[in-house]
Order: sequence, then C-alpha cells, then structure tokens
Amino acid sequence: MESKKRMKLRDRFLFPISGIVIFMMILITLIVTIRVRSISRELTLQGAEDVAYRYGNVVEAELETAIDAARTLAQVLEALKNGAHQNRENVNQILKRILEGDQNFVGVWTCWEPNAFDNMDSQYVNQPGHDETGRFIPYWYRNGARVDLEPLVNYDVPGVGDYYLLAKQTGEETLTNPYYYNINGRQTFITSLVVPIFYQGKMAGVAGVDLRLSLFEEMIGEIVLFYTGYGGIIANDGTIVVHPNIKLVGQNLLDVVGDRAKAERELKALQRGDPYVSYRESVINAEEFLYFYVPIYVGYSSTPWAFHVSIPMSEIMKSANETRNFIILIILIFIPILIGIIIYISSTVTRPIAESASNISSAANEMASSANQQERIIYQQSESVGVTTTAMDELGVSSSRSSDQIQSVAIISREAVDLTKKGGTIVEATLNDMNGLKQKVKDIAEQILQLSEHTGQIGNITDIVRDISNQVNLLSLNAAVEAARAGEHGRGFAVVASEIRKLADQSKKSAESINALVGKIQNATNSTVMVTEEGTRMVDRSVASAQKTGETFRILSESISGSSENIQQVAVNIQQQAAAIQQVVDAINSINAGFKDVAAGINQTNLSVQNLNESAQTMKEMT
Repeated sequence: MESKKRMKLRDRFLFPISGIVIFMMILITLIVTIRVRSISRELTLQGAEDVAYRYGNVVEAELETAIDAARTLAQVLEALKNGAHQNRENVNQILKRILEGDQNFVGVWTCWEPNAFDNMDSQYVNQPGHDETGRFIPYWYRNGARVDLEPLVNYDVPGVGDYYLLAKQTGEETLTNPYYYNINGRQTFITSLVVPIFYQGKMAGVAGVDLRLSLFEEMIGEIVLFYTGYGGIIANDGTIVVHPNIKLVGQNLLDVVGDRAKAERELKALQRGDPYVSYRESVINAEEFLYFYVPIYVGYSSTPWAFHVSIPMSEIMKSANETRNFIILIILIFIPILIGIIIYISSTVTRPIAESASNISSAANEMASSANQQERIIYQQSESVGVTTTAMDELGVSSSRSSDQIQSVAIISREAVDLTKKGGTIVEATLNDMNGLKQKVKDIAEQILQLSEHTGQIGNITDIVRDISNQVNLLSLNAAVEAARAGEHGRGFAVVASEIRKLADQSKKSAESINALVGKIQNATNSTVMVTEEGTRMVDRSVASAQKTGETFRILSESISGSSENIQQVAVNIQQQAAAIQQVVDAINSINAGFKDVAAGINQTNLSVQNLNESAQTMKEMT
C-alpha cells in the first residue's frame, strides 16, 4: 500500500495509458481478425457457390444429354408402336446407333411389357437379345471398341431391377440411384436415365440410357479449390457418386460421415432440392471442412442429385490468420515505440507539475505562517473583547443599581410633595381659622411643634436626595471613565454619563434649596413657639407669617415636584443607559463570537493549508 502511494506520477500515467493502448490493440486485432475471417468465409462461400453451380450445371448438362437421348428414343419407339409395322430389328439398329454416337453412354436399351411391342414374344424366345420369355428387352453395351447386344437381366427383381421397375411404377422420367451392373462380366458403376413409353394411355415399356459415372471423376478432378479443396456428387439416396477417395465411391453418405445428424440434415436438403451449407469434419481426415451443396435436376425426374464443393476451413481462414499474425507482429513492434512515446510525454507533463507542486508547497507554507499569525492576533483581540465584556457587565450592574436608587429617591420625592401639599393645606386652614385660634394658642403651638417635626423629616429627605445625587454623580464619573476606556465604542455612553452628572448636580442644588427652606420653616416654627405666650398680640403677625409660610409651602411643593420629575427623568435615562449597556454587551458578545468563528475558520484554513502542503509534497515525491 505504501509503495502504491509512493508510485511516481509518471508511472501512474504510464501504466494505465499503456494498458489501455495494449488493450485497444488487442481489441482491434480481435475485431479485425473476426471481420477478416467473416469476409474470408463470405468470399469463400461466394466462390464455392460459383464453382458448385458451374460444375453442377456441367454435370446436369451431361445427365440432360443422356435423358434427352432416352426421351427421343422413347418417342421414336412410341411412334413405331403406333405404326403399322413393328420391327424389332429396326429398333435394335436405332439403339446401336445411339450408343455409338456418344462415348459416355455405356448402354442403350428398352424393356417392354409381355407382348406389348408386337405381340410376338413367343417367336423370340432365347433369340439374340432375348431371354426365355421372348419379351423385347434388348441391351446394347460397349465391349471395348465394339458394341454388343445382350438381353436385360433382373429387370423384374425389386432393387436390382429398379432401373425398369421405378419408371414402370411411377410413369415418370427417372434418374436412378447409382448401381453396379454386370456388363460383359465386369461390374460397372452406372446410372440409368429412363423414360416411360405409353400406348393407348397405358405404360407399355421404357427406353433407357446407361451413363458411366466415371466420366464425372475426370471432369471434377480438374477442380482446384485453394490447395486441397475438391468437388463431389451425391445421389438422391445419399450414395457417393464421385469423390477424391475412390474407396468411398458407392458408399452412402450416412455411413461414412462421423456426425450422422449433420449428414442427415445434408441429405434432407439434397432430397428437397435446396442449396445447403454445412461445416463438419471431412470423411478424409479429422479436419473441419466447408461443404456447399447445389441441386442437380434432370429432366422431369423428382429425385434430384447434388453437386458439392468441399474446402478445408484452415485454408479458408489462412489469409485471415496471416492477417491476424501480421497485425500481432505490427503490435509487438509498435508497443515498445508507443510506450517510449508515452514515457516521454508523461515526463514532459509531470515536469511542470513537479515545479507547480514545489511552488504550491512554498505558498502553502507562507499561508500557514500568515494564518498562524492571524490566529494569534484574533486570540489576543478575543481576550481584549472578553475583558471589555466583563467591564461592561459590571457597568450594567452599576447602572441597574443606580436606577434602583434613583427610583427610591423619586418615591421619597413624591412623598415630600405630598407632605408639602398637606402643609399648604394646614397653613390655609390656619389662615382661615386664625381669628378662632386666639383662645387655642396652645393647640396651635402643638401643631407648630408637629409642623417642626415634619419639616425636620423634610430636611432628612433632602439630605437623602443630596446623598443620592452625590452617588449618581460618582457613578456618572465612573461611567465616564469606563466609556473613555472603551474608546470609540464608549463615546455615546460618555455623553449619557455627562447628562446624568448634570442632572445629579441639579438634584443636589434642589435638595440644598429645599434644605434651606426647611431650615427657614424650622426657624419660623421655633419663633412661633417662642411667641405663643404673647397670644393675641401676635395673631396678626402670625397671619402674615402663615401667609408667607403658605407661599413658602407652595414654592417648596413646586420645587420638590420639579426635583421629583427631574429624578424620574434621571431614572428613565439610567434605564435607557442600562439598556444601551446591554446592547453594547450583546454586540461585544457577538463580536467575540465572530472572533471565535474567525479563529475556527483560521484553524480550518490551517488544516486545508496543511493538506495542500501534504498534497504538494506528495506530488513532488510522485514526480
């Protein structure tokens, strides 16, 4: 596995491409070989068909010549039968002349039914050309250079007498299957072409010509097909008529072919009169041959023969095999050349890749260094943002506390307003009832004492307001300091802190005014207590003082109300400030999260750069 990883890039180009090239060449060789074999087979079939039909026509012409002679003889004999004088001697002369006229005829003959020719059979018993029956059965045959006469034999015996019996039974022209016939003591392989003779619609006899089949051996022996191809003739019953192996002549095709099923298919096609192509082992040797059969029809017979050409498949495919071997030789020559070209091209291709890999590796190292530096900066910024977030959180908590305290001040201010309103009401009642209070100076003195206590409480309240204002002022200073630390982000908050400080100063001043008023009220009440003993004498002055006190209460009420509203506004502003601080905190948190994402991205970039560097290094090793 490790060696595979370290495989050079050039080798990764070389091996697959070389494999593909070799595979394609082998594939092309197979395709060309198959195509050439197919073409060779087709051309051979075409040539075999031409040869088979050409020689088949020659054989058919010879057989037609013989059956034409038999047909002419039958017509002549039929005419003689229908004439007034039936002369057996004249017929013998005709038969003799026909035989002498064609050297391929080995016999010319006629065979008549008993007394069918001239009704004189009894007069010719055992006469020349007759047997003991006296029937007209002359057989003229060749005896060397001489032509002799003898009677037909076995003409009424089924099988050996089929040369006569078949035509008699069918009433048709007949081409007999080959057979051996004893002519002048010698077994001769012949065939008979027989034509029936009719008299008054009935079969009276036959006329026949015997043709020696050896003449076809001479003719077919001239056929040259490739080197060892040959031609042959098969009779309708499968008898081998002509074959290069003379020992097979006269034997049946079904008996000599090893593959009987193929032989039966060939014979059935022959008997149907169909052209047929067969591939099987030769009867001469175990080599596969092509057999092409064409039918041979003779006259009006219904028993066609067949002519065939036989060609060894090795000779048919010789040119295809030579072409295949030539292509293989070319491939064996060109494969090293192609591999050399591929090596050169792959080296040319991988050289720039190696240089690029080196450049990529350098760039990757620089990117990694830059990414690491950025990562350090991001971490530092993230830590600073974390510190700022903590400070802002503390500032938010302080703002929340200031808001709560201001709310408390506002509540106390509202209570002070209520008290001043009550004081005004009391002063007004005092003014209305001043005349009736002359006798109740003691009661008024008590009420003034109570008023003194209330004003003391108001003084306490103003002290609280002043303390709160001081605290708010201190908080606003702290907020300003934190805003200054925050820099640009704290500028808006600094403005808010400044406004809060101003409001706190105003609240302090208002509280001091209230305190001064309260002091005056306390002085007034103290003076009132001191002069209560004077009673009526001081009522008028008390009324005036009461009026002043009412006015003072009104002013105090308005002042406290204004203070309360200002304090309420300060509370609202502080709440807004707290909300703004929270938004700032959220924004800082988002920034911090962004820094973390950026840091994660930089980490991923570092991994990618590392992978790129490894890939570049691998490419350098491969090249």
